[in-house]
Amino acid sequence: MAMAYEYLSKDYDRLTWDVDYEKITEYILRRLKENGITGGIVLDLACGTGTVSFLLAREGYEVIGADASAEMLMEAQRKLYRQEGIETPPVFIHQRMEELDLFGTIDACVCTLDSINYVTNPGVLDKAFKRISLFMNPGGMFIFDINTPYKLQILDGECFADEEEGIFCVWRVAKTDKNKIYQFIVDIFEENENGSWERDSEEHFEYAYSLEELAVMLSDAGFCDIQIYGDLSDSAPTDGEERVFITAKKGR
Repeated sequence: MAMAYEYLSKDYDRLTWDVDYEKITEYILRRLKENGITGGIVLDLACGTGTVSFLLAREGYEVIGADASAEMLMEAQRKLYRQEGIETPPVFIHQRMEELDLFGTIDACVCTLDSINYVTNPGVLDKAFKRISLFMNPGGMFIFDINTPYKLQILDGECFADEEEGIFCVWRVAKTDKNKIYQFIVDIFEENENGSWERDSEEHFEYAYSLEELAVMLSDAGFCDIQIYGDLSDSAPTDGEERVFITAKKGR
């Protein structure tokens, strides 16, 4: 079975038509600007096909998009040449977050769509937070979201599907025998020109991080003023929240 996004990458944008990237980016921009970051260099960590990267660049930020999937970055590069209204296009690099190695410092880092959950080893995530902190200017901001443990718990045993013309995608979710780790098996069916269908499969894994352990990791990495919000909210998360946003500042 293939690794995450090996096959899904080429159809990812079509299958995520319902993700409101504009609203997510507006939320990120609000958090950045209220903390005085109205320009500068932003790292879009686990950038995928680069949609948030392009939206941030259109707002005048210099953007570096980093991702561990070469296939997703290839899609981002293909989109790069179709962008309009961007004075400084994003630069895309193939790097894992725990191995982050930039040429200079950044003013902010964003990481969206539960990419943090994909780091299924807390020790590796701890290292990733420290690499982000290492390259961040004092006073810089780290903004990310996670799937909450509650959401992953209710997904256990669920099956859901996405369908577009010529493609059908089935997701199956199950808790593994490893503590806090959930498996997502993705079956992708694509129609060929002759009308036959081809099936590919890949697996994704997510870790159910508690807010408390994330706060400890951020603090150990040199971040302070850690704030936790409900999904795209300006308020604290409520009981049963399925996604939360976390912001933190690099200590001065």
